[in-house]
Parts: sequence; structure tokens; C-alpha cells
Amino acid sequence: MLEFNTTVPSGQMLIIDTYYGTARLGGNDVISTLSGTSVPVFDLVLAAGANAVTYDGGGSAPGITLLWRHAYL
Repeated sequence: MLEFNTTVPSGQMLIIDTYYGTARLGGNDVISTLSGTSVPVFDLVLAAGANAVTYDGGGSAPGITLLWRHAYL
């Protein structure tokens, strides 16, 4: 599970790159906002096939759009 303690303002994107282990919000590094219960960004791996992804924005937070790119070594 990845969990960030940050707010994504309207019109901004939280971009998580598991290959490089980075998280950027509005061009700023936000990796330091990764919660203590989260796995490191490098460790997020989706299994082959279908994966369930959940989102909890709390309260009246809007939905999210996910983009996934297939990559392999």
C-alpha cells in the first residue's frame, strides 16, 4: 500500500514513479510525505492480471484517474 500525507490541490497531479522511486506534486518532491505505514515507492509491484486499486480521499474529495504503463526488464 502506498499512502501519502499530502493534499493534492484541484488541477494538480501526484505523479508516482515506482521505477525511480519518486513522488512529485506540482513539480515538487513529496516523497517525504510518504506515511510510516506505507511501503517504499520502489516496492509497489502489481501482480500479473487484474489488481484491485482503492482510493480514500476522505470527506468530499473528488475521484482520481490512474495511468499505468506496462514495463519489464
